[in-house]
Amino acid sequence: MDTSTVIWVVIGIAVVAIVIVAVAVMRRGRNKDAERHRAAEIRDQAQADQLAARARAAAGASAEAAAMEAEVEAERLRQEAAAHQREADDVRARADEQLREAAKIDPDSPRDTRRPPRES
Repeated sequence: MDTSTVIWVVIGIAVVAIVIVAVAVMRRGRNKDAERHRAAEIRDQAQADQLAARARAAAGASAEAAAMEAEVEAERLRQEAAAHQREADDVRARADEQLREAAKIDPDSPRDTRRPPRES
């Protein structure tokens, strides 16, 4: 081989090597851009998930507060019902006492005041 052929072969190999290096650098640059873009998407999704988690936690706290409020209202209603029952028992006891008193006074009343009078 003569010298000019060797020089052209070396130049050809150098050009091929430069092209391979240039392609590798461009690919690496594109890969980095793609990785940056993917990382940004992942970060955006993570932020959206964090907001959704906070919203769900707030909804849970609100539901818990509503349940506690309902329990308080239920207890208030139970106490109110018990008070009404006591009042009804008191009224019933007074009515029974009045019936016994009336039976004592009424000359036509049977002597056993525990039973209502017989119908004739």
